[in-house]
This record gives sequence, C-alpha cells and structure tokens, in this order.
Amino acid sequence: MEDVLLEQFLKGDPLLIRQLRPIILDFVTRTGGNSDDAREVFQIVSLSLFERAKRTPAQYISKAFKVWLNKHRRDPDYVSEQTDQLEADLEAAFAPFSGLLTALRKEDEAATDWFNRTGGSVLLPFVKAGNGDVTAAGDILAAALKKCRRVIRDFKDYFLKSCKNEWLRLKKKRGMISPEEYITHLETEDDTEADLHELPNLILNLFHKASNACRKLLHPLLFEGKTKDELLGILGYKNPGSFDVAKSRCLSALREELKQHPYFKPADV
Repeated sequence: MEDVLLEQFLKGDPLLIRQLRPIILDFVTRTGGNSDDAREVFQIVSLSLFERAKRTPAQYISKAFKVWLNKHRRDPDYVSEQTDQLEADLEAAFAPFSGLLTALRKEDEAATDWFNRTGGSVLLPFVKAGNGDVTAAGDILAAALKKCRRVIRDFKDYFLKSCKNEWLRLKKKRGMISPEEYITHLETEDDTEADLHELPNLILNLFHKASNACRKLLHPLLFEGKTKDELLGILGYKNPGSFDVAKSRCLSALREELKQHPYFKPADV
C-alpha cells in the first residue's frame, strides 16, 4: 500500500507542500543553486508524480521501450513516432482489462500472465523493427512490470531523492556536476529517463578498471542497496573501521576514473 502522504500531495494538500518546499530550497541552495532553481526542481518532480499517478500499463511499457530504443537509434523523430504508435496499440490491446494496473500491483498471477502475453505480442514487432529480439522484448516487459508494481511507501523520502536527482540532472546539463556529487547521490528515481540511466551504466563500464576487491565492495553497495552491516558479514571484514578504509580507497579510485570521463565536461548549450 502506498504512503497516504502521496495521495494528500496529489490532492494538493497545502500543509504538506509547505513542509516540503523549505527542505528542497535548503538542499538546492546548499549545493550551488538558488531559489529559482529550487522552484524549478520542485515543479518538475511534482509534475512527474502527477503524470505517474495517471500512467497506464501501456505507458509503462512504451516508456521502457523508448529508453531501449534510444540506445539503438539516433533518430529522435523515429523514436517518438514508434513510441507513440506502440502506446496507442497497447492501449487498445489492454482495453478489455480495465483493472489491470491494480491487479498487477497485487501481483495477481493471471493478470501478470495476461500482461506479458498481450503486451509481448504487441511489443515484439516494434522491438524487431529496432533490430531487437525476443530477449530484448522480454527485458522491456520485465522493466515495465517492475515499474507497474512499484509503490511509494515513504513519500517524503521518495520526493527528496527525486528532487536531488532532478537537481543533479540540471547541474549536469549546466556543466556544474562533479564526480564526488554523483557518487554521493547515486540512487535514481522511479521516473528517470534515459539521460540519468547513463550514469549507472557509466559506473558499471568503469568497474573493469577496479580491483576485484573493489568490485565486490562497490557493486552491492551502490547498485544492490546492501547496507554496511550486511557487507561486513558478506565480505568478511572483522571490524567496521577496515570496511570504511576499503570503501574510501575504492571510491577515491573510482572518482579519479570518473574525472577523466567526458560525461563530466560542461554540456554544449
């Protein structure tokens, strides 16, 4: 069940909004922005939440497809045209099952099977047209299903992380982001588009330059959501201090690699 604060926010609860705005303003101004930047971040994240609340299973699939297609085609007009057509075809195919999203969130097996079979039959021709295969279509459906089922159980935490990531995106666009800041706020939000997906992929691609010990430490820490206490046991560290030293050393090495990457050069505007 989703946090009731989300519903209050979507209804425009003025008290909740007044509580959130100073938090975002403080974070943005402490990290190089101003009040206008904070207002822009707040508005973008708010609009994303409103859009998310209205999103259908067809839209979840089309968004996942768009992310995939953007990695394989450099023609924005083609990507947009294909995505729009896919969404329209999926909406028509899903029309007989009006409660599909609710059933998926309840992890109903019959609904999940119907989603995969019906969605897959519509999606596959579009994936093949983009030089993909059945495996790629399956991955897209799996990503969409995961998004369909995701619920926000701690709205304030979710909103703050989303605002941090949106501010990160804006700073990157303006050439203001540093590798250190990215490492600090690595998490990506639910509605992230392809631009922010580039960052985790960039980190993963650089992991081959790290030592085996650092890969074993950083991957579960940054990508699997493992806690320090969990990793102490998994990796065999005898005390927290040794883990902290190893983590600091590995992150420093990763930062040095990131600093050399063109992603962190100012964007052309």
